[in-house]
Amino acid sequence: MNRIDLTGRKAVVTGAARGIGFAVTERFLASGAEVSLWDADGPALDAAATSRDRIFFHQGVRRPPRRGADGE
Repeated sequence: MNRIDLTGRKAVVTGAARGIGFAVTERFLASGAEVSLWDADGPALDAAATSRDRIFFHQGVRRPPRRGADGE
């Protein structure tokens, strides 16, 4: 695996609880970065965050309510 030295850098990853976002988080951590995780799935995000070092923040994200065609 190619490794970029990201020591001392911080990264924000959205969709970080699983899939590509989780894989990106793993690569950033392996390269020495501190990572802020964001995802709409709060419980999955908590599980992903508690199993990693150098995570400085993780935040569940809520989607805004859908509005009708007239904006109401």
